[in-house]
Amino acid sequence: MLTVIAHHFILPGKMDEAKKRIVTFGQEMRSARGFISRQTVVSQKDPPRVTSVTTWRTKEEYEAYNTPERQAARRALPPLYVKVESETFEVLPEL
Repeated sequence: MLTVIAHHFILPGKMDEAKKRIVTFGQEMRSARGFISRQTVVSQKDPPRVTSVTTWRTKEEYEAYNTPERQAARRALPPLYVKVESETFEVLPEL
């Protein structure tokens, strides 16, 4: 399994719009092959930061969803974030 953690640093005054966009992206993922789950949280310490934790069955299924074309289309949308930091993690099996 693969987990993707993405930190969205929201532009001032754009929190409501950013939350809607993040939720919309999450809804789109739900129908993708290999999607397992997604949880999105808002930092209580740093409220302009919204973090999404998404889990996929395999790295290949995640990459099939997150194509360069999809990434380019998202970058073309009006800006709502100062930046987005994303990292992927291999999920270790639990005992």
